[in-house]
Amino acid sequence: MEWSAQGILLTVKRYGENAAILELFTPDHGRHTGVMRGTTSRKVAPIP
Repeated sequence: MEWSAQGILLTVKRYGENAAILELFTPDHGRHTGVMRGTTSRKVAPIP
């Protein structure tokens, strides 16, 4: 299932060496959790 919407990022948790689990809320789709790979690499430093 793919969709695109603006939303609010609720939480970000590290998952493994280079991924993060994101929880977000959108008005149209509600609350969703997903894995985003490549987010904790040195090139993407802002994620704690």
